[in-house]
Amino acid sequence: MKWMTSALLFLLVLGLWKEQGSSAPVDDPCPTECDAKNVCLGTQECVKMDCGGSMCQPKRATDPCPRQCDANRFCLGTHDCVSLDCGGTLCRLKPLTGSFQAP
Repeated sequence: MKWMTSALLFLLVLGLWKEQGSSAPVDDPCPTECDAKNVCLGTQECVKMDCGGSMCQPKRATDPCPRQCDANRFCLGTHDCVSLDCGGTLCRLKPLTGSFQAP
């Protein structure tokens, strides 16, 4: 009878240990909501997390580093695509070249 109690206790401990090892955390510390398969809505942008995952978050009202001109969007003829220090790009009015002389 003593060996049976010991065996049951061993199986119980083994079962608890296995369950702890296989259970995944409820809140993933590094979500991967937006990737090649899951694109964010138009009002949201895919933001990369420090841990390596990515998450859909509302677009910032004022982006500190805008990207108005790139391979997909071109500036008007009166504007140039200017690279910003922060890495973004912006359409800016072309500087006046040449001197204008009155008749």
